[in-house]
Amino acid sequence: MKIGICDDETYIAELLEDMIKVAFENRNVALTIAKYNIPAEMFQKCKEYDAVFIDIDMPEMDGIELAKNIMRENPECVVIMATGKNDRYRDAIHIKVADYILKPYRQADIDESVSLILNEHIGEGEIEVYYQREIYKIRERDIIYIEAFNGYVLVNTATTIFRKDISLLKLMDIIENKLFVQISRKVIVNMLWIEKYICGNIYINDKKLEIVRPRKKSFEKKYIEFDLEYRRFK
Repeated sequence: MKIGICDDETYIAELLEDMIKVAFENRNVALTIAKYNIPAEMFQKCKEYDAVFIDIDMPEMDGIELAKNIMRENPECVVIMATGKNDRYRDAIHIKVADYILKPYRQADIDESVSLILNEHIGEGEIEVYYQREIYKIRERDIIYIEAFNGYVLVNTATTIFRKDISLLKLMDIIENKLFVQISRKVIVNMLWIEKYICGNIYINDKKLEIVRPRKKSFEKKYIEFDLEYRRFK
């Protein structure tokens, strides 16, 4: 995941960077952070970022103006505004940014913002898998479905079938629970890839997968909740 920070005070930007890194620890998400002191420089790179933290009060270009420009050029970018002035957070609300945080920063507030970012970009976590004895790391959002066998699983993506030596039960403890749903004793499916659901069957890339009867109601509930809460990338 790529995150940008824009603050004309270098020390504050570095402090925020450290707090963001703490918030991402143990979340199994690859992270890169770029810092800017000049708003125009961030804007030039804005299409690269999944999320940005922007200080409101900056010279040359106000943070609100920068946020508007980024939201126009990169609608998928999650914009978090920061300010040390209580009266200015209303400006952030007015342009409908994803979140705002007040200075001085608190780790709890940064943690909440990071959780929001990960919800908006669900599936950025990575798992380690094998293909022809080579190790790869793949994003969870790129997994279509997973099949369990005796002591290992096959991880199906759009281009490759990978292997991981782990039980399905243990795998479900380390992947994003909100993203995957179990449809039988041996199969879990990534809900991002489901194209349609008809009478107990789901369809993905012209492949039909049957949901066993005991799991049908729980699947339908989770699938509806997922559609309501998360944006689809397809």
